[in-house]
Amino acid sequence: MTAIDAVRKDVGECAKRLTNAEERLSTEDEQTGLKATVSNLEKRNTFLEEKVVDLEMRSRLNNLRLVNLPEGAEGSDTCGFLESWIPEVLDLPTLRSPLIFEGAHRVGLKRNAESPPRTVIMKFLNYKQKEMVLKAAKVKLDILYKNQRVRFYNDVATEVHKQRKQYDGVRKRLCELGLRHGIISPAKLVLTYREETHKFDTSAEVQTFINQIQEVQE
Repeated sequence: MTAIDAVRKDVGECAKRLTNAEERLSTEDEQTGLKATVSNLEKRNTFLEEKVVDLEMRSRLNNLRLVNLPEGAEGSDTCGFLESWIPEVLDLPTLRSPLIFEGAHRVGLKRNAESPPRTVIMKFLNYKQKEMVLKAAKVKLDILYKNQRVRFYNDVATEVHKQRKQYDGVRKRLCELGLRHGIISPAKLVLTYREETHKFDTSAEVQTFINQIQEVQE
């Protein structure tokens, strides 16, 4: 092999390596572009999901949930029952205008007698009346229908309800520790420890905080 042939061989091998490198670079560019596209789609999807939740929450602003009201207590006229029963059971002052509901219904299909009562969702015509009822329910705390305790809650979007449910386990532990806490909109847990307020976005964050408290106490 002459020197020229050797150089040509080296040039050929170098060109081949360069081509392979360019092909890899092209593939990496495509991957980078694909990753950027996926990232943009994920951001867009998150934005749309949050927008759906926001719109759903807005549509429920005038709603309350009534939990544990015995099946059939409302008779055939749910709105009429609520309009007369709520002012009485919550000891509301004389109203300038009576409670008026756009609608009210039980959630889901009727269950057997052993199952818990289905939740009642009521939609107030007036937002201020809804807030007045919720405030009165929080003040009274012990609300009964024929010796059965019932509870009023804000009606929230399904996704927000799921987010709030994640705290069920840690909230039980917080009660055992005697720590005052609650849920604020849309789904943050707030607790008070040594006169300082702490806010959390996930149950894992709360559990970490509980572990830290227990380590200090030990």
